Amino acid sequence: MSVDDVHQVLEDLAPGTEQPEILISADNSIFTRMTAPFKSERVADILRLVEIGEDLSPEERHEVEQVIQDFADVFALLVKEVKHIPGATHRL
Repeated sequence: MSVDDVHQVLEDLAPGTEQPEILISADNSIFTRMTAPFKSERVADILRLVEIGEDLSPEERHEVEQVIQDFADVFALLVKEVKHIPGATHRL
């Protein structure tokens, strides 16, 4: 089985799981999760990158955006901003 065949099998098992390329602002000063997680430029970039569905009313969209802003410290713009927390459990 070729590498391409393996990739196709994996894609068939889990369609849509490939991480899309996300273009991040060239401004490195926004990568402040550890020092200033609520920096306005950082929060603006998070809001730009989070995809919010079109099926929300304007009021619901505003609520979602407000939650994103309120919890901006949990969003990482780069993988290097993700920190391991032993024993942590994520619950929505």
